Amino acid sequence: MKKIILLALSTFILSFSSFSQVLLSEDFQSYGGFGSTLTGGWSSSIAGFKVQLRGVSGDTNIKICEAIIFNSHKSDSLTTPSFGPLAANATLTFKSRMVDGYTGIIALFNHIPVAGDRVAAYVSADGGPFVFLQELISGYPASGVGFADFSLPLNGYSGSSVKVKFVVSSTNPGSSGWNPSFDNFIATNLTSNVKTIQNQNGISVLPNPSTGMVQVTASGFSNQAHVEVFNILGSKMFSGNLSGGKATLDLSDLKSGVYLIKVTEGKQVAVSRLILK
Repeated sequence: MKKIILLALSTFILSFSSFSQVLLSEDFQSYGGFGSTLTGGWSSSIAGFKVQLRGVSGDTNIKICEAIIFNSHKSDSLTTPSFGPLAANATLTFKSRMVDGYTGIIALFNHIPVAGDRVAAYVSADGGPFVFLQELISGYPASGVGFADFSLPLNGYSGSSVKVKFVVSSTNPGSSGWNPSFDNFIATNLTSNVKTIQNQNGISVLPNPSTGMVQVTASGFSNQAHVEVFNILGSKMFSGNLSGGKATLDLSDLKSGVYLIKVTEGKQVAVSRLILK
């Protein structure tokens, strides 16, 4: 069983890393209006993605970027503005969901991915061609209308400025279609200070690599901070809370591989990579 074991301040002393973050286009809230014209460096392949005013958990004042995939519109893409240069172990975190019904501006039904549905991420470094990065379809929930959290590792692009493209498609979406929605894009661990929010927040994860028991220390976070663990497909594998910025996670039931540990408090986010042996 996955466990979180709270640690006292005196148990251990760990070093801290600092992270630089940028909230791309201010989470779409910087848009003066909403509609088919994307601004701030964002683009869509055939203008299918629009900034919409859509309710989230009862809040009717949330702007998100959303398209509709249906019979005559079976694919589209959303591309971020360029961000970077990237430092080692840079990541792009964001939220996404699929819904297939609204009452007014409140989402009614989650779209459950079926055969033929696809959501994939591609990356372009320093203006070069887009290359495949990761499939995302398995990270969407099978029920509910809330957003799922995703985290894309960009550690292979250190020193470069990148754009990330999200391609959504379906071979048989039906006449009513479904709405892929994206929000809360945060790029973490940049070397550039242009349009960034500077934080002294960071994560120390020891030992790393690990066989399952890891000690996490997060600097600059309060007792309200939340810790999550994601696999490389963006699926959430663990969720819990820190105490005094510290915790021990028992991840011994997870498979060997690369994982991302994310600590969140409000809009403050710090991410670290973990290798399980």
